[in-house]
Amino acid sequence: MVPKFLVVDDDAEARTLMSAMLESLGCESETAASGEESLKILKEPSKAGQFDAIFLDIMMPGMSGLDVLRELKLMPHTKELPILMLTCLGSSEDIVKGYQGGADYYIPKPFTKDQVVYGLDMVLGEQQQEEDGEEKKETPTHFLPEA
Repeated sequence: MVPKFLVVDDDAEARTLMSAMLESLGCESETAASGEESLKILKEPSKAGQFDAIFLDIMMPGMSGLDVLRELKLMPHTKELPILMLTCLGSSEDIVKGYQGGADYYIPKPFTKDQVVYGLDMVLGEQQQEEDGEEKKETPTHFLPEA
């Protein structure tokens, strides 16, 4: 099954760039331009179950990424969904707030393909290892290109 991700960002260029990167990795993506739009998509359990993870921008007008994160962690069908936060906010306070709220990984903006690959390997590689009953690897390699 092809991995599928929801990309939530108010910046159209960032959504397009992330979607193109994911496509180049053999993945599918769907996008949402706001926190509110993402929650409409994820409210339905059958729809939320289509996604392997969510890329969520922190700074958005209206509902922030941290607000969306809180809502997702309250819904039984999304509380275990991996969340990769996208941020141009580099402050340790914002990063700590995200991790305390249940974020799984942070990717700084502007991001590179290597950062996206590593983030996916961190959250999905760990998830796959747990499902397979394997010990946690130092460096996950699920999305890394084979040498």
